[in-house]
Order: sequence, then C-alpha cells, then structure tokens
Amino acid sequence: MARIGRTKHTATSPQRRRPTSGPSSASSFSYYASKRANVSSSRALDVRQPTAQATKKRQFSLSRPNISVLGQQFGTILLAIVLVASVVSILQVDNNPRIVILNNTSHYALHTTADYQRAVTASLRNSLLNSNKITVNTRSVVQALRQQFPEIYDASLVLPLIGHRPTVYIELTRPSIVVHTASKAIVVDSTGRALMTSVDSAAYNDLKLPALKDESNIQLKVGDVALSSSNVVFIEDVVRQFTSQSIGIAKLVLPAGKEELDVYPKGATYRVRFNLHETTSREQAGTFFAVRQRLQKHGDTPKQYIDVRLAGRAYYL
Repeated sequence: MARIGRTKHTATSPQRRRPTSGPSSASSFSYYASKRANVSSSRALDVRQPTAQATKKRQFSLSRPNISVLGQQFGTILLAIVLVASVVSILQVDNNPRIVILNNTSHYALHTTADYQRAVTASLRNSLLNSNKITVNTRSVVQALRQQFPEIYDASLVLPLIGHRPTVYIELTRPSIVVHTASKAIVVDSTGRALMTSVDSAAYNDLKLPALKDESNIQLKVGDVALSSSNVVFIEDVVRQFTSQSIGIAKLVLPAGKEELDVYPKGATYRVRFNLHETTSREQAGTFFAVRQRLQKHGDTPKQYIDVRLAGRAYYL
C-alpha cells in the first residue's frame, strides 16, 4: 500500500544561460571589448603623460649641471695653462752665468772671471736655442770659450734643475815660460802652447815666469805650439835645479837651429850649454854644479862656456 505523503524535491540551482551566437551576444562582446580597450588606452595615456613631464623635468634638471661641467672644463684648461707656463719658466736659461775656477791658479791668472763670463754670455745670446734647457748647446758654448781663451784646459757648463742661472766650471792650465821672439813675448803653458801675448793682458807683468829668448825668430800667435812639452819640462827642471843651488839665472836662450839650451848664470861671463834632445836635465845640471865647484876651488873661471851636453862629461872654454 502506497504511502501517501509530501514528495521531497531536490533543490536544483538555476542553470546559467549560455551565450548564444546571436546578434545580442556579439554586440555585448564588442561593447565590453571596446570598453576594455578604452580603459586600457586611457591607462596607457595616463602612463605616457607623466613620462613626458618627467622628461621635461629631467631635461631642465640636466641643463643646470652643464654650467658646473663647463666650470670644471675651464678650471682644467686654466690649470693646464698654468702648468705649461710653469714648465716654460723652469726651462728658461739665464745668459748671465756663474764662473767657478776649479784649480788654484790665481797667481798665474791671465784673465779675470768677468772676461770668461762675458764670453759665455755672448755665446748664449748668439742663438735662440740656447735660451732654454732642452735645446741649449752646451758643447758649442764650451768650445767657443776654449778657443777664445787657450789657457782653459777644460770647462763644462752645468744647467740647474730648478733655477735659471747656469754654472761654468773652468780648469786652467798653468803658464810655464815667457818666450821672447823678435817681435813679441808669448806666454806658453806646460804643453808648449801659446796662451797669450804680452799685449793681450795687463797680467803679463805679474806672472814672474822664466824668460826664454828664442833666436829662431819664428812667427807665433796665440794657440800655436811654441815649444814641445818635453822642452818645457826640461827648461823648468833646469830652472828648479839652479834655484835649489841658490844660483841666479840672468837669461835663457834657445840658439837658432840647435837642440840646445844656453843658461847664463848671474854674475858670470860664460854660459852653460845643455842638450835639449836628452831627458837628463838633472844629470846635466849636476855635472855643471860639480865642475863649477871644482873651478872655483882652483880659482879658474871659464871665459865662454861650460858644455855639459854629453852625459857624465863636461868641457869648458
């Protein structure tokens, strides 16, 4: 028997309608699509507009540091100019040099330091290249100085690292003998080279050097070789030997055409004949001293000469 009662219905959710492919669904899709596109474009527009404004602000903000950049560039250029000017100033060479005489030859000085200074100044002024430390020709300056002053044995021009005034160091040769020719008197050094004539310097009279008369009448000028260096050494050694025996010398003579040195002792009427060709100046002088002493002991005096040109022998007349 069937039970009659209330039938329980299962609750069902309302079913959604599927969009149909009809005109109404297409129009609604296009509406929503266009609306979304408009929203997207408006958002994009909103995004681009701040970017343009930011760009303008950035350009404006960048235009302000440009002034500081230009200032920095100007400062760099100014600093470079100052540095270049400083370098140019450091490289300048003063044409008023300082002269330093290395060896002590003041007693035999032929020229003053002012004379050497004027010569170097003239050489530095002869060329614009000598106005700075990079292009200055120190060798030509020294060569010109030595050519003008033969008594300079060696010289060097030193440029300062920081300052402008150069220093010239000079080593002088030693004047040895005054050679008298028929026309002039010439001062020669230890090598026999002519340094100056008697009219070239007032210092000639203060030299107090041995005087040698050359009877060959050879024509000499400054810079020429008047005597060989061995002859100069020989003559100086003979003079020293006479001085050590307290025997004065009246004069020294070089006879023409002979390798001979004639020494005239003070107060004597004879001459002593030496052989310049030999290097035995001390032996020859020693022979003369022994003969002189023996002659004085016997009261004998030569009338013309004592000849000691042969080693270990002596002749007198």
